[in-house]
Amino acid sequence: ALMNDPFVHEQARLWGEKRMKAAEQKGLVVAIEMMWQQAFGRLPCAEEVAMAREFVEQKGHEGWTDLAHTLIQTKEFRFIR
Repeated sequence: ALMNDPFVHEQARLWGEKRMKAAEQKGLVVAIEMMWQQAFGRLPCAEEVAMAREFVEQKGHEGWTDLAHTLIQTKEFRFIR
C-alpha cells in the first residue's frame, strides 16, 4: 500500500514540494535534515546527506517527491523504536 497507493503518492509529492521550497530558502542540506527529522526523529548522518543531496541534484524537482516517497518506504519510517 505504501508503494502504490495514490494517497501515499500525493502525500510524498506534497512533502517533497515543501522541502524543495525549504531548500530554496534555507539551503539543500537544511531541507534534507528537516526531512530526516520529520521522518525518523533524528538528523541524517553525513553519508545519508551526501546520498540524498546527489539524488535530488540529479533528479531536480521530481527528486524531492521521489526522496519523500523513498523515506516513507523505509523500515525506520514504519516502525517506532
